Amino acid sequence: IVFLYYFSLPKILLDRKIERRRRKLENDAMYFFEVLALSIESGNNLYNAILVTSKNIDSELSIEFRKMMEEVDLGKSFMEALDSLKSRIPSDIINNILLNIKESSMFGNSILGTLNNQIDYLRETKQAWVLNVWQIDVERFPKMGERVKVCTAPYEFKGFMGFRNFWME
Repeated sequence: IVFLYYFSLPKILLDRKIERRRRKLENDAMYFFEVLALSIESGNNLYNAILVTSKNIDSELSIEFRKMMEEVDLGKSFMEALDSLKSRIPSDIINNILLNIKESSMFGNSILGTLNNQIDYLRETKQAWVLNVWQIDVERFPKMGERVKVCTAPYEFKGFMGFRNFWME
C-alpha cells in the first residue's frame, strides 16, 4: 500500500494544481473576453485587441495571452501561437473559445460575432460573476482622458461564493 501511495500521491497533487488553475482561468475568462470584444468593437484588429486587453487586465489568463503575443513577436505565426496557448490552458471552455476565434480568423467570419456568441455561452453556463453587494470608497476621480487600470483579486471563498476586491490605479 505504501508503494501505491508513493506513486499516486504526485499525480493527485498535480491534478489538484491543474484543477485550481483551470478554475482560476475560467473565472478570468468572462471579463477578459468581454474586454477583448469591446476592444475589437472599438476598431482594433484581433492582434492589437489581444495586445491591448492582455496588457490592461491583470489576470492569469492575460499572462497567457501575453506569452502568446511574445511567441508571435519571436516569429511564430498567429495560428501557431494560438495553438500553443491552447496547449497550455487546461480548460475545455476556454479552449473552445480559442478554437472558435481561430476558425473565425481562418475562414473570414466575424470575430466580434464569434466572441459575443461565446460570451453569451459563458453567461448561460453560469461561468460568470454575479455582483451581489459592493462598497465604493472614492479617494479621487480620474481626470478627463486619464488612463485608469481596473484590477481585481479574490480574498475569500465560501462554498460556491467568492469574494473579490476591485480597485482602480
